[in-house]
Amino acid sequence: MNWNPGFQPGFEPGGIIAMSTHAHHSKPSRRSFLKTAGALSAGFYAGCATTGQQAASSPAKLETLALSGGPKAVTAAADTATKWPLYGEEEIATVSELLRAPDYAPVAQFEDAWKAYFGCPYAKAHCNGTSALTSMLFALQLPPGSEVLVP
Repeated sequence: MNWNPGFQPGFEPGGIIAMSTHAHHSKPSRRSFLKTAGALSAGFYAGCATTGQQAASSPAKLETLALSGGPKAVTAAADTATKWPLYGEEEIATVSELLRAPDYAPVAQFEDAWKAYFGCPYAKAHCNGTSALTSMLFALQLPPGSEVLVP
């Protein structure tokens, strides 16, 4: 294949990689980079998975399923598997104490313990993932109009 300065890989609808020979006049963006990197990674992974990248000295061993007489994958007793949540008297006492005297002190204690354990300067407990993600976006102090890429 001869080198062509106008030759650039691109994408066709449906995610199929196409090779275009027309010159692109737009500046590369993070979005196009992520599309290209994602497609290349997926292609590389699929190629390794289909070719069976294994050491030549060790042939693939097929495992016998438990249904066919092989070993069981899960060996834990099933008697407590359906009971959730798992808590004891200490947890019940702590929640009862908090219900009798609502206070945010345990949250502050948890945040301090988290900072000490992980050696980080900041920690903020949140009630759910949406709250945590929103707080993270505010902490980044992005200027108005910033592009935030999410999966």
